[in-house]
Amino acid sequence: MKVTIFRDYPEEGFPSIEVYTNNLISGLKKQRLKFKIKPYLALAAWSKKLGYSSLKTRLIFRFVIYSLLAPFHQGDINHVVDHTYGHLVYFLNPRKTVVTVHDLDVLRLKFLKWPTFRDKVIRRLYLFSASGLKRAAMIIAVSEDTKNDLIRFLKIPAERIAVIPEGVEPVFKKIDNKEELKRVKSKYHLPDKYLLHVGECWQYKNIEGILGVFKNLNEKKEFENLSFVKVGGTWTEEQKKLIRKLKINDKVIKLPFVPRKDLPAIYNLAKILIQLSHLEGFGLTVLEAMACGCPVVISHTPALKSLVAKAGIVVNPKEVGGVTTAVSKLLRQETKHCRYSRLGLKRAKLFNWQKTAEETIKVYRGII
Repeated sequence: MKVTIFRDYPEEGFPSIEVYTNNLISGLKKQRLKFKIKPYLALAAWSKKLGYSSLKTRLIFRFVIYSLLAPFHQGDINHVVDHTYGHLVYFLNPRKTVVTVHDLDVLRLKFLKWPTFRDKVIRRLYLFSASGLKRAAMIIAVSEDTKNDLIRFLKIPAERIAVIPEGVEPVFKKIDNKEELKRVKSKYHLPDKYLLHVGECWQYKNIEGILGVFKNLNEKKEFENLSFVKVGGTWTEEQKKLIRKLKINDKVIKLPFVPRKDLPAIYNLAKILIQLSHLEGFGLTVLEAMACGCPVVISHTPALKSLVAKAGIVVNPKEVGGVTTAVSKLLRQETKHCRYSRLGLKRAKLFNWQKTAEETIKVYRGII
């Protein structure tokens, strides 16, 4: 029995999808079942060589080349690991195809503007990919909230959707090795005390809200030595202007996506991870932070609330004053800080990639 895993092009820069795919494949291979796992990516070497140098190249590889070659690499089960590649279902045997849906933000982001021709083209193609989900034999949703979106927007029957959360890698843990923490702190010139956000800078991530909260905190004398470290993504022009307007340039540290081996120490060194997203499909970086003992302050978006439960502080991202108060209390009160650190560590243990793989195998068996 062969399972073909249809991967993303890594050149597109979706690290969370790469994490999901690599850990799922590893977990499936450890099952010792009569499944042969075969990852596939159309003309991967050429894609890497070209490096997705232009939007035109990206769209040709994703929507033309991949679509035309995918049918020749089908297995007894086909698994498309990213819903934004859902258009592949049109070219595969739909009765043997599973798609993992990480979120349906493209259908939910009514408040976002798509001002440029480029944005409008991309959105139209992503909507085309989303429509392909309707044909799949089964959908894996990473959260109940994503399942609800599939039912609400695409009218996919609940019985064709399996909710299988993502996991957290063993490398994300509490680090006692002071030399390792010192190495990473020195490598990235990290301050002694900082708030942290890991992920993209897209509009729905509400980076602007985080910057507003940080500005409020920085105006308090007791937090004048506090910094904000942003890992991953690229500042938009509006975000750059806001940082200058708030006069916090010298307190904001921007890092690119760092190697996975260094990320656990960055979580360990942070005082708080703050995630004020308007929408989320799961919240992998929040889970990673909890696994490292870093307390989390999250928005009340359903997926994050479900992930964190009582192991983090839930806030309304639109109430900047309320968020500021919640974060300042967590920074001030050592007992409270330690309590949420322990709760996060305990909560994170419920999520692991082996469990994700086991539940995924059940979906494959159901199709067979």
